[in-house]
Amino acid sequence: MPRAGVVALHLGAAGLRSLQSGILQAEATELCADWLRPTRIQVMAKSEHGSQNAFNISKPARYRCQVFHYHRKLSRLYLSVYPGERQEPAFYLLFSDVAFIQAPMSWRGARFDIAEKADCIALMLELGLVGEAIRRFPDAYASITDYARLYLARALHGDIRIIASSAAILPSVPKEIR
Repeated sequence: MPRAGVVALHLGAAGLRSLQSGILQAEATELCADWLRPTRIQVMAKSEHGSQNAFNISKPARYRCQVFHYHRKLSRLYLSVYPGERQEPAFYLLFSDVAFIQAPMSWRGARFDIAEKADCIALMLELGLVGEAIRRFPDAYASITDYARLYLARALHGDIRIIASSAAILPSVPKEIR
């Protein structure tokens, strides 16, 4: 159970519909690839289960993350990422097709790992996002589990857990949400 000051959000139908559609949000990469200056980051996050430092951020402990915006109709979570104590974000992290979020509003560190598929499925079972039938029929929820990723980050006050289908680094956010 999340502690006080931690947001835990079960997105239910909208997030599940997005995950079931199996649509990866590659357009985020296409839109921002031209304006992203070459730096220590890559545009798209790794997507393989078990990946470490999914965004390939150099020295991720030097950054702090803050929940910037959640777009509930599109199931998208935007995090602003700040270097040290600076007031302007260096970049943003976009998680698409979000089904679950457990995180404080801000924390130190920007290292996100992707859990093994079994750990993602176990959390989805615990949350009721998939049913017990998955234990007997592993492909019963394949339209969800094939695309779901459990992104994990460590923070001083607990773990950050986000179930989403994909993630990307953005140099800025859309004008509509600024």
